Amino acid sequence: MVLDVFSRRVVGWELGESLQTSLALVALDRALADRQVPAGIIHHSDQGLQHALADRVDRLQTLDFQISMSRKGSPWENGRVEGFIKTLKTEEVWVKQYGDNERARRSIGHFLVEVSNQRRLHSALGYLSPVQFAANCANQAQKEAATRQLSRQVFFRRGRSIHPMCKEKRGAGLVPTPGAHRYGGVLAGYSWRVALQQLPLLLHRPESACYGFK
Repeated sequence: MVLDVFSRRVVGWELGESLQTSLALVALDRALADRQVPAGIIHHSDQGLQHALADRVDRLQTLDFQISMSRKGSPWENGRVEGFIKTLKTEEVWVKQYGDNERARRSIGHFLVEVSNQRRLHSALGYLSPVQFAANCANQAQKEAATRQLSRQVFFRRGRSIHPMCKEKRGAGLVPTPGAHRYGGVLAGYSWRVALQQLPLLLHRPESACYGFK
């Protein structure tokens, strides 16, 4: 099982009759199937055999993950997953009789996807479910990105209209930059990068000295 510690969401899981490396690899592939994970993310686990074999380690290194493992005899270092496994056993596994592996897969999958991810509320998440919390974070990130984009557009326009600049001056004549405008008889072109980085926001009609000329 792969648990997203940030949202408490189960993002990958697999069920089998024995602890095989393939189970851990399938769970990892499921976790990565519908998301883009940045390089350098920390992948933490216990020292179980299925996590330490070469195939799994090679897969994590190929993804450029930072591999982290609990120390021997220190289950609290993997406390998030250990606590979730206890909840899974208490509320699902120990209270049901499955009959066969297929029924167990369906029932446990329903608990993980429908109950734990979408219905269970977490105090650490502001009493939201993992799915609700992740959706709120995604919406907030989109709003912040849109705000930053709007701010850049506003400053860009202000830089062009209020802070006109001229790049070169040859003798008595002026060589304007592209998009030059005439302000108070002075021909000047704007450079929005210079305007944004060097000049204050001017709320009045600037004099000629504001254009770089005395």
